[in-house]
Amino acid sequence: MLQGLYRVLLADLAGSNSAKIRAGNTLFAFFIVVRNVLGYSAGSYSHLYRIAPLLKLMHVTSSERI
Repeated sequence: MLQGLYRVLLADLAGSNSAKIRAGNTLFAFFIVVRNVLGYSAGSYSHLYRIAPLLKLMHVTSSERI
């Protein structure tokens, strides 16, 4: 959802300098890939709450609301 907004911000900051646009798009794509890999890794690890106990608390409270 926010990817489009980030790209617009990047274009506004870069102006008409194509080198800045290219570098910004490269960094944007890199961080999107990092986010996707970390998100998939975190979602596939079933004992993530052992590393971050707050996640277990959040899970319990969200399941109690249902």
